[in-house]
Amino acid sequence: ALFTDSAGRLWAGTTGGLGLVDDESGAVTRYNHNAADLTTLSANDITTIYEDRSGLLWFGTKTQGLSKWNPRTWASRGAALRRSGDSVQLEAALSDYERALELDPRLVEGWLGRARVVRALGDPGGALDDYARALELDPRLRGAHLCRAQSLEAQGQLEAARENLNRALSLNRNNYVALDLLGTVSRREKDYQEAATCYEQAL
Repeated sequence: ALFTDSAGRLWAGTTGGLGLVDDESGAVTRYNHNAADLTTLSANDITTIYEDRSGLLWFGTKTQGLSKWNPRTWASRGAALRRSGDSVQLEAALSDYERALELDPRLVEGWLGRARVVRALGDPGGALDDYARALELDPRLRGAHLCRAQSLEAQGQLEAARENLNRALSLNRNNYVALDLLGTVSRREKDYQEAATCYEQAL
């Protein structure tokens, strides 16, 4: 069974599982049944693929009925794992977010979640592209502007951090975390007057 979903991705259902074809490289990401993981396919013999109006993907199998895949399920599980703070759980969360984004690259919470996990794993620079992608999808995400600014400030990219902080503050002038970080950016730029003003507003 071959199916092109609403995002333009090609899915291939076979007797040996499911494949998602990358239209640029031609590489195939494979998905198979795993009895130890209830989020996987119910069986490997895929005969039918369907996408409903809400964007859920349904896979009909020859022997075990239907499998329903909802990208938000993986994003939600990723969020639960991320909150543990444990490095093993963070790696599992990263895997869940990546699976969610494979299924739906327009999933804002997938990009945000993956960025937060990458930051928590000690790579603030690696999170920047994911924050940028989330903001492309929804420019009014105050938290994404703030988190991206924190990552940029950690990387020493002060001008870009200031830009994201100003966007966050344009959405909420009373964001004391953004004001505090803007004070830090100003202080690092040696603009002590602005730094003092920002810190005062953050109090």
